[in-house]
Amino acid sequence: MASGCSRGGVLRNSQLPGFELMIVWKMHINEEGTTTPVLDLLPKVPEQVSEQKKAAIDNAPTCFRSMLLLFGIETAIENLIQAFNLEK
Repeated sequence: MASGCSRGGVLRNSQLPGFELMIVWKMHINEEGTTTPVLDLLPKVPEQVSEQKKAAIDNAPTCFRSMLLLFGIETAIENLIQAFNLEK
């Protein structure tokens, strides 16, 4: 019987009220004991954000997964934090 667990963290920026990025990570463990980490990015956007910005934010989870594959977990999360803190 396979099992797993999940955790998450939320990034907030006081200059961007109502906007949050939640990073959810899950660990799946199969019957042989092999673990598989899965990380996802779930953005929360206020209603008043323009359609153009919403389109970019909707693409953020896919971009985050690409960064994970290219740079690894630590660098991907660091880049996400830097981008989130610098965007206005």
